[in-house]
Amino acid sequence: MSRPKYDASLFTVRFVGEGLDIHGVSIYDFGTVLLSMQRIVHKAYLAINGRLEHGKFPRRDEREMLSLAIGERKHASDAFALISRRSSHTGDTFENS
Repeated sequence: MSRPKYDASLFTVRFVGEGLDIHGVSIYDFGTVLLSMQRIVHKAYLAINGRLEHGKFPRRDEREMLSLAIGERKHASDAFALISRRSSHTGDTFENS
């Protein structure tokens, strides 16, 4: 089964700036963005389920269900598609919870 394509992803992230055509995005910047996106998904899930409070986060089984993965990368533009790790269809994570 192939992964969802860039245009069918839950989120897309594109890095822009001087020098990216030469050296690409740094691992630190890439990791920071990925963690931030995952945290946004967690907070949205808690809000949807009426559990959004300062310092709270989803239970371990919920975090597994909500986990993101890189679906596709557009090499020429340092753009990445983020998809649900647990689903073959985009959007299933929130629709089935």
